[in-house]
Amino acid sequence: MIYVAPGADKTDGYQSNRNLILNSDSRADSIPGLEIKADDVRCTHGATIGKIDSEQIFYLLSRGISQHEAGFRMQSMKK
Repeated sequence: MIYVAPGADKTDGYQSNRNLILNSDSRADSIPGLEIKADDVRCTHGATIGKIDSEQIFYLLSRGISQHEAGFRMQSMKK
């Protein structure tokens, strides 16, 4: 949530939401939260949604890393 208080003119804010879809049952709802109570501000938002690349998972599995650990490592790399 971005909150800009009254009188906080010239505020520059950005809200980012990054989502990683881990399986076919997963979903992501990116809903920006902006509450602006001042004039002359610049507040923007953006969102990304992506899937884990199956070739990258295959590479980790072929190196003896479990499916669970491979998913965890992929999550860490996307940050």
